Amino acid sequence: MNKFSSDTEKSVGIIAIILGVFVIALLFINLFTLIQIIGIGISFTGMWLLILSIANYKYNYNESIVYLILSIISFITAIGLFLNLNFNWINGNILVYLTGFIIIITGIIALLGPLKVEKTAGSIGLVLGTLFVLIYYYTVNLYILAAITGIWLFVIGIVQFMITYE
Repeated sequence: MNKFSSDTEKSVGIIAIILGVFVIALLFINLFTLIQIIGIGISFTGMWLLILSIANYKYNYNESIVYLILSIISFITAIGLFLNLNFNWINGNILVYLTGFIIIITGIIALLGPLKVEKTAGSIGLVLGTLFVLIYYYTVNLYILAAITGIWLFVIGIVQFMITYE
């Protein structure tokens, strides 16, 4: 999350907040299975990462490439989860764990940012990503996993909206 125009930052932040609220709201709709809701949530994370990659391209090429790679991984994971491409138990577990690791990696990237608010968001991302992996490992409570994905998008959206550079 480096320097780019204030309007772009605010737009990316608003998009992430809307996507986070949407993921959390999907928990109350019984039209989809929960694993598909997590797939939708990680696809929104992929959209946010793609927008962030494009917006950040002028200012930090390497960070932009990392966001682009994470975006591609997010979309592949989302397609696998949404379309329920669990050919076997191991494949399904890998996709869900990958979701948690994407949250952890984006948290690490935010933690490396220059501003205090980015460091705070990064530490929240590390905690939420670790909780995601641990909760899936021990309880497989998909409601909580979908909520964690939505909360992460909401938190990172607020942080993106609050960032101001001199």
